[in-house]
Amino acid sequence: MVRPATLLDSRRIWEIRNDPSSRIYSHDSEIIPFEHHNAWYSEKYFQSNRNKCYVVVEDGYVIGYCRIDLSGDIYLVSIGIDRAYRNRGYGYLLLSAAIKGRQKLVAYIFKNNLASQQLFKKVGFRATKETEEEIVFECSSLPSSGH
Repeated sequence: MVRPATLLDSRRIWEIRNDPSSRIYSHDSEIIPFEHHNAWYSEKYFQSNRNKCYVVVEDGYVIGYCRIDLSGDIYLVSIGIDRAYRNRGYGYLLLSAAIKGRQKLVAYIFKNNLASQQLFKKVGFRATKETEEEIVFECSSLPSSGH
């Protein structure tokens, strides 16, 4: 099940994000102290309506998150799935639901993160630019069915 994240999801999102297997694909690969994360999370997702965070839940347990953050006139998309639940379709379920009906979506994905590249392509993004380290995936708009 996919639902909007709540303040109570902060610690679990922090745990997924700080897992070494997630940090290697993060643009900020340092371990983030929970106090810093919690303050940032509360302000970013609960002090305004500009940004959204969604979670995917299995048996009452948060196993992944998807952030949609307004940056200028585009929405930056970021996703993280608990390593024990990867390659089971949860990323597709979460990403499809989180971006449904949104426009001007962008994701920056490291070249060595093939799983994320495949996921974003499957949902309807296309590679538009490439740098030495990453590929930019964009999606102007999606049908309301979310593919």
